[in-house]
Amino acid sequence: MRIALLFVLLPALALAAPLRSTVTRAPLEPAVVVVPASAGKTVLERYRSGAAAASGTALVVIVRLSDANASDAITVTDAHRDDSKIVVAIESRRAVATADTTTPLVEVELGVLPQGTFTIDIAESVRRVAKDNSIGKAQRGLSSSITLTVQ
Repeated sequence: MRIALLFVLLPALALAAPLRSTVTRAPLEPAVVVVPASAGKTVLERYRSGAAAASGTALVVIVRLSDANASDAITVTDAHRDDSKIVVAIESRRAVATADTTTPLVEVELGVLPQGTFTIDIAESVRRVAKDNSIGKAQRGLSSSITLTVQ
């Protein structure tokens, strides 16, 4: 019986052609970009534009956070400029993980900056939201400091 089964399956296995496959690693996108506000119609277009910051044009800083659930609440709690220092504070309230994740992009309008060098400090605090809706203590999320030279 086993030999008969082998003769029946062997031709079927011989007809199966191997499938070609390719593994491509997507480039990691930067956590922070500064681009002209006119670099695209949407935040995603501006984020991926690769446009250079220049004096005389309104600029935006776009921050890419780690993947979040659709139900997570993300808020800019502070965004201000003091001379050559720009501060952006973000609070993320992260719910228990679900399958509907997205990559949040937070955009802050910088306006027209004069020529010069600026430091942009970005800090995210993350609070976990439990199933019973209790909110945990703040933990450090994304923390970044970049130097921007406007020419």
